[in-house]
Amino acid sequence: MDGTGYPRGLRRDQMSIPARIMMIADIFEALTARDRPYKAHKMLSECVAIMARMSGEGHIDPDLFEVFLTSGVYRKYADKFLSAEQTDEVDISHYLDPASPAGWRHDRVAESRAPGQRSSTRGARRQVAPTASSRC
Repeated sequence: MDGTGYPRGLRRDQMSIPARIMMIADIFEALTARDRPYKAHKMLSECVAIMARMSGEGHIDPDLFEVFLTSGVYRKYADKFLSAEQTDEVDISHYLDPASPAGWRHDRVAESRAPGQRSSTRGARRQVAPTASSRC
């Protein structure tokens, strides 16, 4: 987010929202991986704490990190892919911005869009699969 990142040194305003989301996912997967011969696996709470520090230092998008936590996606991933011994309790309240309202959702993400960047859902039409009765 601060322009020092790998591989291209982009700042937040130069990255799309999907790119920032993938950054969070990639970091989380790397931190939680058990199959890396060069490091021991980390506990879930330790991974979240490391990412919270990265968010505070401007290395990952703080708004999207908050969505990552409040949506529970970190927990869903852990339940599916991490071992029981690696999965511990995480109190996300330690990492949330106290200025955010309790019912915070995804409206801040739209505000964080780069200037001139259009929403990927704006103007999109929902496509409905044909049903058996509509094919007759």
